[in-house]
Amino acid sequence: MNFFIFLIEKRRCSCILIFFFKVLLITGCSSGSVVLRTMNSEESLKKIDSVKSSIALTETRVSLSLKENFSYSKIGRASWYGLGFDGKLTANGEIFDMNHLTAAHPTMPLPSYARVTNLRNGSSLVVRVNDRGPFVPGRIIDLSWRAAELLSYQSSGITDVKVDYIGIAPIHSQDNDYLTSSLRRRVPILPRYGPCLENKPILAAKVDRKI
Repeated sequence: MNFFIFLIEKRRCSCILIFFFKVLLITGCSSGSVVLRTMNSEESLKKIDSVKSSIALTETRVSLSLKENFSYSKIGRASWYGLGFDGKLTANGEIFDMNHLTAAHPTMPLPSYARVTNLRNGSSLVVRVNDRGPFVPGRIIDLSWRAAELLSYQSSGITDVKVDYIGIAPIHSQDNDYLTSSLRRRVPILPRYGPCLENKPILAAKVDRKI
């Protein structure tokens, strides 16, 4: 009888030991997973910090490249572009429409507004700068076909202009009516800018972006 009691007690002890062993295993696995999760969290935080730094650096570069220059006023030559680019994306992601009053400029923020004055006839117009260009030496701005038409140089292809920066334009704004109403027609003002812009006829240039 004592022998059987001994076997039963021994079996109970074995079961208890096995139970505690399983508990230790589970606890160890749990703590290991917690450590692993903690490591993953730390790595994620490091990645997030790295992304934030990259974004901050990018924003800094963008803000520097898009710095406004309210004193910008320049005289030079303007060309125009039309049908060959109609429906294509501009540099800031807008869709180019040759019948809208837009322009391409090398450095102005996108989008922004600028007043362009045709020094040959005195006409001036506010345009929406939403593209980059022109990429031809000696030219300071590239207008849409409609803007060139309103300034009366679509036939000649190029003209002498004065470009004055106005300010940042709203993104994806329907501003064509406002821009059309900005048209001013005055007498030619070319002679007042000196001998470099004498009132000489402009030779019609071969503009590859004409209609």
